[in-house]
Amino acid sequence: LKVAHPACYCSKECQVTDWKQRHKAFHKRLEDEKEFQKQKSFLSENAKKALQAEESGLLKPDDYHQLLSNAIRLESDGDHKKAVKQLKKAIKLQPDDCAVARHNLGNIYKNAENFLDALDQFEQAMLLLETNNFNSFSTSEQELWASCAANIWHLLTNIPSCHGLEKPEWMRNRQKFKRTSERAVKYAPNYSAVWDMRAHVHIMAGERVKAVQCYRQAEKTAKAERTKQHYRNMVDKVCSKRGNQ
Repeated sequence: LKVAHPACYCSKECQVTDWKQRHKAFHKRLEDEKEFQKQKSFLSENAKKALQAEESGLLKPDDYHQLLSNAIRLESDGDHKKAVKQLKKAIKLQPDDCAVARHNLGNIYKNAENFLDALDQFEQAMLLLETNNFNSFSTSEQELWASCAANIWHLLTNIPSCHGLEKPEWMRNRQKFKRTSERAVKYAPNYSAVWDMRAHVHIMAGERVKAVQCYRQAEKTAKAERTKQHYRNMVDKVCSKRGNQ
C-alpha cells in the first residue's frame, strides 16, 4: 500500500498507541461514511425506480398509492421538490379521495415554512375526510383527521403570517372547537399537538388544572427535547397565572 505521506514512529509502542487513539478511529469514520453513502444511494435508486412508471405517463387509478410511496422516498432522500411533484400528481389523479396526499403535502409545506399553502392543504384534507366518511373513519383516517385539525389550529394561532386569516367554523364556535379537540385527543392520543390544542380549549374555559394536565401529556408524547421544554414552559406559565389570581 502506497501512501502520500508515510508515517514515522519512534518505536513499536508509539505505532500501536497511534493506531488505538487516532488511526483506528479514522478508519472507523471511513467505514461509517461508506455505509452512509451506500444507504443514500439505495434510497436514490429506489426513488428512481419508483418514478419510472409514473414518468412514462401511463398512470392507472391504483397508482395513487405508488405516488404516495414515491413522495415518501423522495422526501426521506431530501428531494422535496420532486416529492411535492409526486403528491400533486396523486391529487390530480384522485381529486375526490386524496386526503392523505394533501395532508402529506401540507407537512412538506409546513416544514419549508410555506405556511399559507400548508394551511390550505390541511383544510382541504380535513374537508375531504369529513365529506367522504365522517361517521365511519378507519383508525388511520382518525389519526389523519386529528393531525389536520391540530395543524390548522397551530398555524392560525401561532404563526404570524396566518394571523388575521378566516378561521374555520369549528374554531369560531366555542362548542364545536371543544368537540373537535375532544375527538382529536381520542383519535390521536400519541400526537402532542392535539394535547396542545386541547389545553388551549381548557384555558379559554378557565380550566387551568385541566390545561396543565394536557400540557403534561403533550410533553410526554412529544418527540423532540425542544418541544418537550416548550410544554414544560407552558405548564410553568399556567401555574404562575393561577398563583397570581
